Amino acid sequence: MPNPMFDRWISHPTYDKYWQSVIPYEREFAGINIPVLNTAGYYFGGPGAAVYYFSEHLRYNPKAEHYLVIGPYDHLEAQRGTMNSFGEHTEFISGYKRDPVALIDLTEVRYQWFDYVLKGASKPALLQDRVNYEVTGANRWKHAPSLQDMATTERRFYLVSDKSDSGYILSDHRLAGEPVTQMVNFADRSDADKKTPGGDVLDKDLDTTNGFAFKSAPLAESVEVSGLFSGELDFVCNKKDFDFNVALFEQTKDGNYIQLAPYWARASYVQDRAQRHLVTPGKRQHLSFRSIRLMSRQLAPGSRLVAVLNVIKEPGRQLNYGTGKDVSEETIEDAKEPLVIQWYNDSFIDVPVWQ
Repeated sequence: MPNPMFDRWISHPTYDKYWQSVIPYEREFAGINIPVLNTAGYYFGGPGAAVYYFSEHLRYNPKAEHYLVIGPYDHLEAQRGTMNSFGEHTEFISGYKRDPVALIDLTEVRYQWFDYVLKGASKPALLQDRVNYEVTGANRWKHAPSLQDMATTERRFYLVSDKSDSGYILSDHRLAGEPVTQMVNFADRSDADKKTPGGDVLDKDLDTTNGFAFKSAPLAESVEVSGLFSGELDFVCNKKDFDFNVALFEQTKDGNYIQLAPYWARASYVQDRAQRHLVTPGKRQHLSFRSIRLMSRQLAPGSRLVAVLNVIKEPGRQLNYGTGKDVSEETIEDAKEPLVIQWYNDSFIDVPVWQ
């Protein structure tokens, strides 16, 4: 989420004039006819922007020669690959051991790309289709003509209020029940220095601060999840706005958690990222969303799919007190009334699956 200083900066006319001159928007993408190689990682900074530019370019210019390469990398590794300055591949990323096929030198791929574009050489072998992605846990690269073609179907999982041994149930069918009630006191800053658990690509802990974990039953067989997940939240709250996070994980049989993909959003911008639509306090309503960060993983038999739903309240991100005012102009005085949300069992996550 943006911070207050950043929010004020981007609303300044100088910022608008600058970015309008260097970043294409909507139909301006139609005029981009140069070949584009877009490299990204599944983890941490960068993947959302990569998917946005790839999607918008092909949306407005369907014949564009635009290739996406994405795998188990972070923002910097998405530029150079796993080769370090000593000429050695880095096998691990944030506790997770990469598949051998993911250990590539993206700098070399980039040189091959320039030879292809500028000198008429053969296209890099990795670029077999527009979307080229490594299926983590399966040790293989796959290729698809579009993001949608990374999956053949979707599996729906409901966020159910029935409790399991370590949270709530993520069910493959709708179940009746009372909503899960949540209260977040933004005036309480006793957690300002709290160290949140989890955060690594492979971690023994899960961060459910100001939220809940929903866990599926153990998978009977291996399942490949590839693409952008989506969902719908069914809720009632007492505020005009709030910031939230939905994150997916694989919980392995030995209890470890592996990151799949997160989705962060401000409720008032889910419907339209360019126009704010405030929440109506006290009214049951729905937010339909689609993630902007890709995932691709072969879930192992016996693993569980985990969805974490939480309200964003941490020192590193802007706090939205829900008054409906410009969030950058809200103060601690706006935090007097705690945020109260009831999450209903009709809330669901749609997971892209390759069969």
